[in-house]
Amino acid sequence: MTWRRAVLLPMLVALWACADGGSRGSGISTDVFGNVVSVQPAASTAETDLAGIAVTIEGTSVAGQTDDAGAFKLRGEFDGMVTIVFSLPNDSGAARLDANVPAGGRLTLNNVDVDAQQGTAVAESADVDFAGIITAANCTAGSLIMTSSPTVGNDVDKYIIDLNTSSLQSAHGVVVPCSAVHPGQHASVQGMVNSDGSFGEATIVLAD
Repeated sequence: MTWRRAVLLPMLVALWACADGGSRGSGISTDVFGNVVSVQPAASTAETDLAGIAVTIEGTSVAGQTDDAGAFKLRGEFDGMVTIVFSLPNDSGAARLDANVPAGGRLTLNNVDVDAQQGTAVAESADVDFAGIITAANCTAGSLIMTSSPTVGNDVDKYIIDLNTSSLQSAHGVVVPCSAVHPGQHASVQGMVNSDGSFGEATIVLAD
């Protein structure tokens, strides 16, 4: 399974998302990891160092900063549709990247290009890792719909898994057919974010 396929992701928007995202005071920790590989400041004369870029979840207090290699990590109470803001040092501009992050899960943004002139940030690819609950399986279409677990109140995001590029397994590593999947079943997902916002090339492990 290729987890680092080069796919441009101007917006990491999962289909059928129905939550506003942001901090909900849930006590659930969600992670966004990543690395910045290039910087285009608002002014052409500004520095383009990878270090010291402030990375925040817009509308929350969740914040981090890139190190000398451009790596960053965000952890806090946020989930669903969020905007990740990359603010360059010395007021050299900012860029935004929209993402849908499963509650209690982890989204990894690989090789982010930050363009403060355009105000946008783009990841070369993105990986996702979360635990969830299956709400529906369309075996004919080759898709699985899940919510993240734990969920918060009645405000629930849904995520589409492309079964055509993914594998279903039992907790013991035995391949499971789609026909054996049922709503309400718990599962963990490790895969990547497709260009259309669905998750694919994933290993889906069903709980006993």
